[in-house]
Parts: sequence; C-alpha cells; structure tokens
Amino acid sequence: MSKTATYRKIIEDIQNGNLFSVYFLSGEEDFFAKKIEQALLEHIIPPEARGFDMAVYYAQDISLSDLLMRAGQFPMMNDKQLIVVRNAEHYFKSAGDLKSMENYLAHIPGQTVLSFRYKGKPGAKIKKVFSAPKVLLYEAPKIYDNQIPGLIEDLMRYKGFKADTKSVYMLSEFVGTDLSRMEMEIDKLSVVLEEGSQITPEIIEKYIGISKDFNIFEFKSAIATGNITKAYKIARFFAQNPGAYSLHAILAVLYGFFTQLYKYWTLPDKQNRSKVASALKINPYFVPEIQQASRYYNMRKISKIISVLRDTDMKVKGLGAGRAEYKDLINELIFKIMR
Repeated sequence: MSKTATYRKIIEDIQNGNLFSVYFLSGEEDFFAKKIEQALLEHIIPPEARGFDMAVYYAQDISLSDLLMRAGQFPMMNDKQLIVVRNAEHYFKSAGDLKSMENYLAHIPGQTVLSFRYKGKPGAKIKKVFSAPKVLLYEAPKIYDNQIPGLIEDLMRYKGFKADTKSVYMLSEFVGTDLSRMEMEIDKLSVVLEEGSQITPEIIEKYIGISKDFNIFEFKSAIATGNITKAYKIARFFAQNPGAYSLHAILAVLYGFFTQLYKYWTLPDKQNRSKVASALKINPYFVPEIQQASRYYNMRKISKIISVLRDTDMKVKGLGAGRAEYKDLINELIFKIMR
C-alpha cells in the first residue's frame, strides 16, 4: 500500500488485511480520518475478541507513556490487538512526547495496530517522527465547495448508484461542505433503492426533500438564461423557506457563476465545450448555460453584477441594510442583476 494512497484505497487495503502498524490520521477535514478509523474498528479484530483486544481512548484521558505501554502488551484472544486514539492533538506538544513516540516507532511491536486521529495540520516535527517505516501518515486535504459534486459522484458510485448531473448538483448545494451530512443523505437512498438505481431529481425530491423545481441550482439557471419570471417565482419560494435557502449560499453560487462567466469572456475559443470546461474548471454539462448567459451579460455588466453581489452580501451581514427583509433583499438582487 502506498503512503500517498487515497482514503478509499486505504480503507480497501484495511479490508483486505494489508495493514500498517501505525496510522496517523490528520487533516483539516476530519471526515476522511473518521472513515479510515471506522474501517480499522470493523475489520481488524473479530467481534468475539473486541472486548479483549480492541481499545478506544481519548488522548486527554490517558498519558502518551501509559498508552504506549498498553500498546506494547500482547493480545489475549487474537493474533493482533487494535488501539485507537482520538483527539491525538492533545499529544506531541512536548519534546518528551515526540521522543517517546520516536522510541516506540523504532521498535514497533508486531502484534499491535495503533491508530491516532489528529484534528488539524500536524507540524513538521510531528510529520518527521511519523515518517518512519510501517507508519501511514495521512493528511486529509481541505475540501472546497467546487469539489463537493465530485465527492458526491464518487460516493454514489461506491454505494452502487448512477446519478445525473442535475441530481449531483442539487445535492451538493443542499449539503455544502458537510461531508458527514452528504453521506447521511446518500445513505437514505441506500435504504430505499436497489443497487444500480439511476438517481434523478425526482428521486432526490422524494427521498431527500429537495425540490427539483425550487432550489439554488434552478435559481442560478433562471438568472443565467434571462428567465426573470422563473427567477422571481423561485425567490418567492425561498423567502417562504429562509431557513433552508440562506442568502449566503445563494450569493456564493451566483458569485461563482458570474466569476466563471467573466473568465469565459476572456477565452480565445468560446465554442469548444471541452476547452471551455477545462479553462473554467467546470463540468462540461454547464458549458451551454455559460454560453447562453453570455448573450445576456457582457463583461461590463458582469463587473456591475459582482459589485451588486458584494453589496448584497454586506447587507445580509447587517451593514447598511437597516431592517431589510429576506424577500426584499432577494427581489432587489434579481432586479439589479436582470434589469
């Protein structure tokens, strides 16, 4: 197993018994570390031996020296024991901790799999210690909004589903960057649908509760295609459900769209779909929408719209808006963008 493997490959290797002796699972996004830890807990020690040869600790409850002493013991019912440590960021703040860990890694007991879950980015000294042989040092990447659709597609495939682009983007706008929520919503589909099912907007609406007609995805499309009637209709629905459709999320989507549209105007070849998608770093599915939007919005207007979005964002944050209500802000936004 490569030390630069993806979390999915790490989990697959754990399931196949291809193990490291020590796992150091870190990063700003804790979702991936949780999934790897879950695989360790489910696949290394058989259920009948877990009460004897598997232990889960929180770093604030046990000293590193006591933990490493426990890791040096022999299993009682199995050929291996698993020790999982959460909140490991409470360790390794002193030279003593680093030295103790270094000594352990120089003489790793073959009967123990030891896992640390460390929230955040480990420093250079910690990384150096955990760069030893038989150690997997995993640092989860920071996840950005534009990466969520790809992660949803990956998880859909992993669960045995096929999903159309609109369904993926509806779900991505609904969950934001909350990966645990993303998995929970897709798991809802696993309960009611057979493996191999095609996920459509109708299915998303029925089982997850996102309207296929009234969502941020459709709102952006209405604005992009100059459909002012549809934009106001969706805005009215948003205003009746402000808790589900925050103005912050709406503004973020529109800002991203108009930023991409501005860049589109600078491209030398605006007709080649694959080149446009590559330059804008978007799914080719959205290129026709960008091309159509360019008929309504030139570079000068886009610049003004971006200023409008920034001004609206300030108002949403309570600066200069007085007591403006949600419906007034969103209606004013549509008017200024599409007039």
